[in-house]
This record gives sequence, structure tokens and C-alpha cells, in this order.
Amino acid sequence: MRYLIAVLFLLLGCSKTPDTPKWYLNTPKDSPLYLYGSGAGESKQDAINSALSFMASKLKVKIDSTFESEKSLIQTNDDTNVYKNLSQNIKTTVDNFTFYNYQIDKIKKIDDKYYVLLKINRIKNAQKIIDSIKEQLNGLPSSTTPIEDVKNYKNAIKKLKELKNQYKLAKILDPSVEEIDIDSKIKEYSSKLQNITFNVNSNDEFIKNMTLTYLSQKGFSISQNPKIKIKLNLKTSTKRIVGEYLTNASLDATISDLSASKSYHIQCAANSFSKTLSKKLAIKKCSQKLNSILNTLFD
Repeated sequence: MRYLIAVLFLLLGCSKTPDTPKWYLNTPKDSPLYLYGSGAGESKQDAINSALSFMASKLKVKIDSTFESEKSLIQTNDDTNVYKNLSQNIKTTVDNFTFYNYQIDKIKKIDDKYYVLLKINRIKNAQKIIDSIKEQLNGLPSSTTPIEDVKNYKNAIKKLKELKNQYKLAKILDPSVEEIDIDSKIKEYSSKLQNITFNVNSNDEFIKNMTLTYLSQKGFSISQNPKIKIKLNLKTSTKRIVGEYLTNASLDATISDLSASKSYHIQCAANSFSKTLSKKLAIKKCSQKLNSILNTLFD
């Protein structure tokens, strides 16, 4: 902790007391109106970033209940200037925490090092976060086509989880902020995503089963009356070359819903001393390429 070295100086009876600002060593306690953070750096901006990170760490420990922050005490001299009440009317994001309109309460330069004490208005910042959450909630995607909806809904759920964390932050800053039910939105989009079902039709059982396994592992539901159909047509040819078997495989894949269709042509090859293994390896390569396409469409 930043206080440890200061204690050691006292215990050892050092003749020179470090003149590091007291407000850096003992950052003011947060109040119902202000959140405080101190920092140090080789430049003014580095010191500000350090102070913002310190404030973010204090908020993070309240959200996650697991955080430890340490700052080192550095001995300095008396070449110093102190300024108060400097404002920065900007939005700053540090460690996924958004701070609006922080104020430089104190700043002090000692040798080539800057020390800074920042404060932010908890009430105003909380309201800014709430306003931002509302705006982003209004921008969530609506239904288009099942193929497009899969990625849109996944992105919406991801965004909603981020907004939920932002809302937690707003509540920590100001417990009196208005209630926003983000969980119901997450459930709504999760339900929409769950209702988008798949089915696979193929002339080859091996690649069909591999594709069904991939979809299940990704959490997609399989149905006889799917919203999205995947049709696979596999062709293979195997020949023996100098004691080994070489299999060339081509896979035509069509992914469609009621209003859209996408077609892909995949080619693969594999060789082995086993004819059966050669074919399986070629089909597996095609399956992997198909999975990459599915990832692009639906992840």
C-alpha cells in the first residue's frame, strides 16, 4: 500500500520527510456528492489517467468485491506548485468505467513528477450514465430475417449485459437513480434467439452429424420445422497415388430462411495410407471450413 513506505520512514527516523502531497498519500474519503481519486505520473495526463484508474478501482471493488490497489511513495523535493478547481468537461472511459466532467481538485509538480487529485460529481455522473443507457436501449435491433436476427440478437444480449454493468455503476454512484429493468430485456432477446431453430439436410450422414453437433455446441436448437435450413451436398473422389490414398471433396452448402438464401462452395483434400481415413479427413476439413462460415454468419 502507498502508506507502507511512509510508515517505514517514520519508524526509521529519517531526517528528511518526503514532501509528497498529503492528499495523494491519504486520498479524501468519498462523500455522497463526490468520488475522489489521486494519481501520479511523468506527465499531467499520466497522472490524470492514474487517478481515473484509481477511482475505477474503487468502483470495481464495490461491484466485484475483489480488487486490491497499490501506489508507491516516491521521495521528492520542494519545487512545487499547487492549483485547485481546474475543470475538464469531457467524457473519459477507463477500465470500462465512464466518467463525465471530472474536476482537477489539486495538482502538484515535484521534480519531473505530477501528482493530481480528481473528483467527480456522483449525482451528475449517475444521471449521465442513465441517459446513455436509455439511448442505447432505444437503439436495440428489431426483427429482420432469421439469418440476420441470430447475430443481431446475440449482439443485443452482449450489449444488454454491458448496460447492466453500467447500470450497477450508476446505482453505486447514486442509489436514488430511476429503476431500469435490463434483465427483462435480456430475457426477451434470449427468448427470441432460442426461437430461431435449425435443421440440416445432407446426402452424407457423417458431415450432417458433424454439423448438427457444431450447432448444438453453439447452443442452437434443432427442429423439424426450422427457421433456418442448412442443405449440404457432398461429393468425394479417392485415388491411390504411390501407396497413399488422396481424397478430393467438394461441399455445396445452402443456408436459407423464408426470405433469404446464401450459397457456398467448399473444396478440400486429404491423404492417408487408409482409404477410409483419407475420406474422413477430407470431409472433416470441409466441415471445419463450413463451421468457419457459420461462425461468420451467426457468432
